[in-house]
Amino acid sequence: DVAGVMCSYNRLHGDYACENKYLLTDLLKQDWKFKGFVLTDWGGAHSIAKASAAGMDHEQPGWLFYGDDLKKAVEAGTVPQAEVDDHVHRILRAMFATGLMDDPVQRSVPDVLG
Repeated sequence: DVAGVMCSYNRLHGDYACENKYLLTDLLKQDWKFKGFVLTDWGGAHSIAKASAAGMDHEQPGWLFYGDDLKKAVEAGTVPQAEVDDHVHRILRAMFATGLMDDPVQRSVPDVLG
């Protein structure tokens, strides 16, 4: 199974790919039943609430929007806790599936990637 998919910098029908609910949630996660996580290309995030609602799970480099600002958005009710729970679930699922949470790690990078 594919662990993660990267959304890009471009726009589709006016929405950035990393904020596009049709691409990330409706098509990828629902229609195609993708169980992995979606991460941005480096600096590909443009918002907190719209990206989270669209299904973006992880931001690269990780502090522009999904750091303290995400915590504040959850506390303010702008981003529902359930969305964040889904993001975390998808990321942790991939980490456990690839052995990254094993102690000691049981699988090397070549084992995981083939």
